Amino acid sequence: MPNHDGWKLAWSDTFDHSLDVGDNNGKTWTRYGWGWQAPEFGGMGRYQQSNSFTADGVLHIRSQYTDGVWSSEGIGSGDLHAASGGRWEVRARFPNAKGIGYVFLLWPEGENWPPEVDFAEGRVRDPNIYATYHWGSVQDHKQAQEKYQNADLTNWHTYGAIIDPEKNTLTYTFDGQPIKTLSDPSIPISNQKFWLGMQTGSQDPHGSFADQESIDDAVPGKETAATSDIEIDWVAHYTPSASGNLEHHATPHQHHDSTGEQPAAQENRGNEDSAQPYHLAAAETPLHYPATAATDSSGEQHGSAGADTFAYLLDSHDSASWQNSHITDFDPQGGDRIVLTGDQLADARLEISQEANGQQHLNVTDREGHTRTIDISAQNGKTLTAEDILTHVEIHSAQHYDPSHHSVPPAPPLPQEDNSHIL
Repeated sequence: MPNHDGWKLAWSDTFDHSLDVGDNNGKTWTRYGWGWQAPEFGGMGRYQQSNSFTADGVLHIRSQYTDGVWSSEGIGSGDLHAASGGRWEVRARFPNAKGIGYVFLLWPEGENWPPEVDFAEGRVRDPNIYATYHWGSVQDHKQAQEKYQNADLTNWHTYGAIIDPEKNTLTYTFDGQPIKTLSDPSIPISNQKFWLGMQTGSQDPHGSFADQESIDDAVPGKETAATSDIEIDWVAHYTPSASGNLEHHATPHQHHDSTGEQPAAQENRGNEDSAQPYHLAAAETPLHYPATAATDSSGEQHGSAGADTFAYLLDSHDSASWQNSHITDFDPQGGDRIVLTGDQLADARLEISQEANGQQHLNVTDREGHTRTIDISAQNGKTLTAEDILTHVEIHSAQHYDPSHHSVPPAPPLPQEDNSHIL
């Protein structure tokens, strides 16, 4: 998963699991194809849910011809993740097949269309990639389309969009770099929450888009196999970071490069998998972590007036010390934050889960697969969104901590006036 200066990872999926496996809240990707659902824009046949599946850490979205009938598929993140603004990316490669269409899009969570952001769409062997923004109303629909080129879609590339409602801009990206920016005062860039959709379709030469590249005679031939898969390596959504890149990463994953080869496995760095709580002096800049401070038997830490910082160093070899802790009166709007540091957090996965009684948890999984849970209770008992919490979590490398440079005398107790906390 790439790091982008000024952005932190809010959500991602590397498809190292079956699509039927839910997240911590039991939510899964939504497959298209309930009943006999036909693809739009000249697509033949129908959506078929078995055409979306994962294998070897890659999502496959398939178009295929079976028993004289074409089928295709699409999936959406509506139940998993939707967000307003931010940076969205999809790492994908396409088959070399004539007449197979695709689109990567952002659809409004409230199903009140428009708006819609189609940040990459076209035919899989056509170097022209179209990006279209839809706005207005059903009765007065407007759109603005941009075009760029990718000479070979069969290699791995990253397609994306950056939505900034405050600046009223929409920027399309390719391999992490800005390609086209829509910035027009007369075009309102939506601040609605969007979810991510990815879909494909086999194009009918006799359909409504017959003037575009389609499948010869509507049957498989030498230029279009009976089975064609679009492959997705990973998807991600980032949110702006006021302090720069905070390196929130996804689950450990062997990502694919532009040649399709997998990189060498990461070095095994040992079982540095315990969590030792550390005190963070809020006034220190840049961040440094003083020597370990005591915790009470309950592990419960209370927020106070002003901006509070809760810090954890997760880098010892004792896995038995990965014990849960509890933060109460957490107030992200008041400037509260959670800071995590450790050698094994370079590929950490952060997830928010919630129990039926409303108790929320920040689940931190390191690169070795060990998970620590921090219970979070918001100020005044309100329920926070996952975005509220994740946008106030920072991950730093362990080099920030050097016990030879910092010490805290065992007595008297650390002062509380600076809104620091002993975790």
